[in-house]
Amino acid sequence: MNKKYQKEDILQKGETLLIQQGYHSTGINDVLEACGIPKGSFYNFFENKEDFGAQVIGRYGKKHAAHARAVLSDGTHTPIARLRHFYELAYESHAAKESRQGCLLSNSTTELSSESERCREVIVQAREETIQLIADCIAEGQAAGEITTMYDAQKLAQYLFFSYDGALVAMQATKSPEPIRVFIDITFAMITTK
Repeated sequence: MNKKYQKEDILQKGETLLIQQGYHSTGINDVLEACGIPKGSFYNFFENKEDFGAQVIGRYGKKHAAHARAVLSDGTHTPIARLRHFYELAYESHAAKESRQGCLLSNSTTELSSESERCREVIVQAREETIQLIADCIAEGQAAGEITTMYDAQKLAQYLFFSYDGALVAMQATKSPEPIRVFIDITFAMITTK
């Protein structure tokens, strides 16, 4: 009897591999071994390694955006509390993993953006979706008088997203979540009005 392979299982294991090893250090044979699938089954789901990478990143981006949406739109908390909680959860997650792993979107940006137009487009789309969720929360906080109106909500969201991205890179270099803590503490001291 032929075993059925689930694409979702392959994407999940692929996500783990790409976060741990990076795109260039992960070969198709690594994916086959981790998933226990033959090469032919891999090619039933993916055209090539680039297609696989783009689909893994796209799936990760959707999960990241769904998490951001759940936290940032939680009406039981004020907008500034939601925004801070979003970043505190990230800090706790990275601290629990002992700062060994970064974010697949951040890692892929530096590794793939100049090499794969398809992956770059998937990364940009995922980033823009999260930035918009942050901007919506900031705009709500600005309307409530909790967040500075010195900057446009969209620009402030971009600043937060890109600054956090830099903190992730520094976290991996230092093997410490301290760069994220510095980002959170200074950012919220600067943008909070109350």
